[in-house]
Amino acid sequence: MLVNLKLKSSKGFSLITVLGLTLIISLIGATAMYISLIDNKLTGANAKYELADKAAEYGLLQAVNSIQANGFCYNTTNNGSDGLATYSTQIQRSSNVCFVKSTGQVGNAKVVKTAIIQSYYGIGLYTVRGGVNARYNGGRLSGCDRVNSCNVPAFIASGSINLNGAQTYSCPVDNGSKHIFGNPAIINGVKFTDLTPLFFNVDCENSQRDSNCNYGLNNALEDTFATDPNTNIKDFYIDQYNQVVLTNTVENNLYTPPTPTPCPIDSNNNLNLGNLTSSGSCYIKQQGVDIYGTLPSGVQYTIYIINNASGTILENVNGNTPTSQNNYNIPNYNLTIYTNQPITISDGLFNTRLITDNSITYSYHGNVRLNNGVPYTTYINPNDGNPYCYLQNDIIIQGYDNSSEGNNIPQIGLVGDNEAQNGFANIFFYTPNYATVDLYTSNTDLFVREIIFNDSSNNYFANSLLYLYSDSFPANLPPTNSTQSIQDCQNNIYQCGWTYYPDYPYYQEQTSENVYFGNDINSTLAPSLLINNNSVVLGYSESFSGIYFGEDVNYIESYGASVNGFLVRNFPSNLSLNIQFNNNTNFQFNKSVINALSNEFWFVQPVQCVQDNPQPYTQMIQTELTAY
Repeated sequence: MLVNLKLKSSKGFSLITVLGLTLIISLIGATAMYISLIDNKLTGANAKYELADKAAEYGLLQAVNSIQANGFCYNTTNNGSDGLATYSTQIQRSSNVCFVKSTGQVGNAKVVKTAIIQSYYGIGLYTVRGGVNARYNGGRLSGCDRVNSCNVPAFIASGSINLNGAQTYSCPVDNGSKHIFGNPAIINGVKFTDLTPLFFNVDCENSQRDSNCNYGLNNALEDTFATDPNTNIKDFYIDQYNQVVLTNTVENNLYTPPTPTPCPIDSNNNLNLGNLTSSGSCYIKQQGVDIYGTLPSGVQYTIYIINNASGTILENVNGNTPTSQNNYNIPNYNLTIYTNQPITISDGLFNTRLITDNSITYSYHGNVRLNNGVPYTTYINPNDGNPYCYLQNDIIIQGYDNSSEGNNIPQIGLVGDNEAQNGFANIFFYTPNYATVDLYTSNTDLFVREIIFNDSSNNYFANSLLYLYSDSFPANLPPTNSTQSIQDCQNNIYQCGWTYYPDYPYYQEQTSENVYFGNDINSTLAPSLLINNNSVVLGYSESFSGIYFGEDVNYIESYGASVNGFLVRNFPSNLSLNIQFNNNTNFQFNKSVINALSNEFWFVQPVQCVQDNPQPYTQMIQTELTAY
């Protein structure tokens, strides 16, 4: 019995031991399996990380290569995939600095890389897109502003320049001589797509033309200038052809004015603004009315000149000093004039918003027949003794009506009076010995089809914006001929951006006109902005202080031209463009001029100077962020 009991006891002990060993072995096996599983996951996660890292790196390098090729960056997002990994690259521009963020991802593994790239070479004194073939035969081009210690390249082009053996120089040796200076002096072969975002705080030139663009220069101009503060009505928009088109509301008001009140015209057929003592609106339907005087302080008034009210003359009309501004620092004018009739500005126009779908003539009282009782003031140019028409602190908007938009019929713009006598506009002369009248704009923003200056005149644009669109209509857009605007100007004077009337065949005029764009009548610097759409500006002598921005097929034709600021030509990339520099060329970069325009117009970018010669790759700063 005792033996059996011991055996049974021994068997129970063995079973417990076996079970314990089995449990231990199972735990070891499970632990080994768990460790193996964790190791496998870590290996997989590391592989995913490596793939995500490569994807982020690839996206970043793609962005850098694109920025190098284009000359500057655009606000864009690019996505891609190789089937396993995906990348998303975001590019943001601030002046001439690009911020790049590239995210690579595989499953939950994500790597983010960033870079800061100074794409300095996108901004130059003379920047031009297109199939450029330039030839240097002398003259001065300098991207060196030694006063402000600010340097840019002198010439940047999508094509090339033939120096004819001439040398280029860096800014430290710029002594004011007739050579090419810059930092660097020249950059060829830059693959520009759109120059507009480089110089303006917008995404493209025209958002109606570019479906991928969120906010174009057309939108910026509309937001800034299109709305009338008195009526809160949007007066115009800029269409895909860069034409200024009056809105339906404005066109309806021009034929059926939203007021039952006729203007208080006296027995001499005159309207004295001084008699409008309370805010309101009125209309004029009769011919030959002269409007003169100053609107009383505190009064806001709108005048409609409509139907058959031709021959209206604005003699020294003054809407009084605006007391407020809109969100874009543009004055809220007290006086607004709408008209669908030809109108003449005599001697001056001050503090007024003028909207028309017809021609405008500028003159002075000695060349027109004023009604009895109209006082006048003569402004004399001290430089040539000519009277001048003085446009100060105005907005003048000359647009197409909806029925004329895109109909390919050139229309009359802003015309000098001794050209108007040729039948261009409705103006009454009472003496054959008319005087030559100069044009002087100061703090005035003009949206006009074209300007035809008087012969032998001197003309000034000070602290002003000029938007020209004479040749911008569907037949010419998109342009297919690299000299289209020149040919159109030759064939029809209404399709010149600005010019003077050719009494002789084109380019054989015996008299001349001079344009000082960006200078006042006392030769003081007054930076201005010219936006020239698909047109040629033709003159005897022209100087530009500020920014000349030309869109599509645009030309400057002159016996002598100078630039003090930026010259930008957003020429069609698919068309050839021949550029000649000669001993009369005098182009100089000026930081102060550009920044003055940036302070005046919010959509103009200030200049960011480059002191060295950085390369995008050496400017790269990378950071990594991983997530699982």
